[in-house]
Amino acid sequence: MSLQSTERAPLRGLLLLAALAAAVFLAALLTGSSGIGVGRALAALAGSGDETTRSVLIAVRLPRVLAAFGVGSLLALCGVLLQALFRNSLATLMFSGSRARRRRRPARHDGRRRSDRGAIGRGRGALGAVGMVYLLARGGGTPRLLLTGVVLASACGALVTVLLALADSSRVRGMVFWLAGDLEWAVSPPSAPAPRRSP
Repeated sequence: MSLQSTERAPLRGLLLLAALAAAVFLAALLTGSSGIGVGRALAALAGSGDETTRSVLIAVRLPRVLAAFGVGSLLALCGVLLQALFRNSLATLMFSGSRARRRRRPARHDGRRRSDRGAIGRGRGALGAVGMVYLLARGGGTPRLLLTGVVLASACGALVTVLLALADSSRVRGMVFWLAGDLEWAVSPPSAPAPRRSP
């Protein structure tokens, strides 16, 4: 393999990933469970569709797709920074403990103020978990830090399992969706309540 082809390999991979991301973005925007076909969705984006279709695309689907891409990009960036910091390809957010305290109950989207309070609480919990990991692992170097993060994340994961087992059956589905990364909060305008049905 020539030197020139070796230098072009990262660029080709980057272009392939960009094309794949664009395809996923369009697929998420144009398809859903609301019964809106791809043709109607394209017509609405072009400005010739009906008002209901445009509302679903612009006020519901587009904010959620943008939120998903934004959150995913930030998580990927955090993972790269952690791997560079610890010089270990196994380092992830779980090992730092930042995901260990995501055990607060799912927010009921009754209003923006309540949702903001829930986000602040979850952020404080994550920072508290990170601080606990660093406190327990101080003086032990990188291996001890990573192992402490694994132990704390496993313990909190077990606690989440217990909470799911003890929760009311009518709320378990919402809790599981929240743990999996629910995007119901991403609506436009922000003050509007999220619809019950996810298009």
